[in-house]
Amino acid sequence: MRRAKIGAAENVPQTTAIMRIHPPKRPLKGGVAPPGSKSITNRALLLAALARGTSRLTGALKSDDTRHMAEALRAMGVTIDEPDATTFVVSGDGRLRPPAQPLFLGNAGTATRFLTAAVALVDGDVVVDGDAHMRKRPIKPLLEALASLGVQTDALTGCPPVTVHGQGTGGSNSGTIQTLTSFSIGGRAIPNISADFTQMKSGSFASWTEAGDLGLSVLSHFTPTFDYADETLYLEPLAHPLSILRNRSGLTFTKKEAKAIEVVAVRPNSAASAAGIAAGDRIVAVNGKDATEFSSADFLELVTAPAGTPLRLTVARGSSSRDVTLVLR
Repeated sequence: MRRAKIGAAENVPQTTAIMRIHPPKRPLKGGVAPPGSKSITNRALLLAALARGTSRLTGALKSDDTRHMAEALRAMGVTIDEPDATTFVVSGDGRLRPPAQPLFLGNAGTATRFLTAAVALVDGDVVVDGDAHMRKRPIKPLLEALASLGVQTDALTGCPPVTVHGQGTGGSNSGTIQTLTSFSIGGRAIPNISADFTQMKSGSFASWTEAGDLGLSVLSHFTPTFDYADETLYLEPLAHPLSILRNRSGLTFTKKEAKAIEVVAVRPNSAASAAGIAAGDRIVAVNGKDATEFSSADFLELVTAPAGTPLRLTVARGSSSRDVTLVLR
């Protein structure tokens, strides 16, 4: 590289740099690793934060925009580690929690718009803000779209800062087990059917309809046969209905790895919810024994024990764990 005058124009600086490029006389061969995209990185960070468990993002771009997004997610309870210059490791239970302070996102447009929508899932008010440039960028069309979905927001200028009044994913739920005195299917009356009824009057998935889950109770009275060719379900009545052992814990769970039982969902007003267990938690010990000693069937047998039976559980959430006593109801 050398410095010299370029062209004949008088206004061209005398110190402009020149670089001579000599084309090769053979085809170029090799590999190029382009940097990551800040837009894609921010999208991936948010999706990972809303997922249960741990996600590893590689080939990511570390920039001001992605730094603001990561810090905002950390402020809402998501664990984000950065083991190297192009990797994020994101862990959480799929829930965003109210931050202690407004979320400052600089001039990151993607992060600001995506988080304005995402924090509607937070149970509480969240302020989304940015720098002086962001405070001049209109966001009203997004707020109108959120309003059409029932999300309340405040933005005096139609630009950030925006206050989003989140109601959580579920809000206040009620849940009861009731007995139906009269029920019939296919002309056959079935007395005293038990059903789980739930009602959610607030939250992002709110519904004033009280829904009842009674499928297993009904099927216990029949032998079901499905004719795939005719797409018809045949129910043959049983002389003696099957006895159904009810899960009295309120836990929906799965076991995908030997060392833990994963909590998929928690029934409102259940023993599990009273014990503070949440979806995304991992049960690593039961009654003093490691979860490696229990299959899914073993754990199901425990949670279908008689009401009043206590279960001593060690529950892991993120990098911490605690002991709880769950009393079956």
